This record gives sequence, C-alpha cells and structure tokens, in this order.
Amino acid sequence: MFNTYKIKKMEKKLKLKICVGTQCYVMGNHELKDIKDHLPEDLKDKVYVEAAVCLGCDILKTKPMPPYVEVNGKLISQATQEKIIDYLYSLDKQTL
Repeated sequence: MFNTYKIKKMEKKLKLKICVGTQCYVMGNHELKDIKDHLPEDLKDKVYVEAAVCLGCDILKTKPMPPYVEVNGKLISQATQEKIIDYLYSLDKQTL
C-alpha cells in the first residue's frame, strides 16, 4: 500500500533527467548534478531529478549543443540552472 501511494505521488512531479554522458558532463552538466539543492523552494518538492547516461542526443540531425537535460520528455540543449528553472516555471501550473 505504501508503494502505491509513493508511485502516485511521484507521478505528479516533473521528471528532470540530467545527462551524465561524457560530452554533456564535460560541457557543463557536472555543475547541474546538485540542481535539486539550488531549485527555488516552491519547486523543490515538485521536481524529481535523476541522472541518465545518455539522452540519445547523438541521433539528432542537428549540430550537438551539450549539455542536455530532459524535462517530462522535452529535450533542452545548452542547459544551465537558470534555463532549467525558467522552463520549469513556464510549464502549466496544473502540471505542477
């Protein structure tokens, strides 16, 4: 019963995947590994953060622009803490 509650609660959170593949890590995602600690208080409990070895950006037909993160399935290139936080705030408040 506890596990079902935990899963339902997590479903409402925004899922933030940080690419920790070599290229993304070297290009700046090493600075994003602690983003949860730097989120504004009103976002901290609404975002689930996890690492991903690669988000598949190497198959894009465009010039790579690492570092990459993914928020609820949307790929964000040249990711910075500010860019991620701005995007999280731009999402529909009903999602949060």
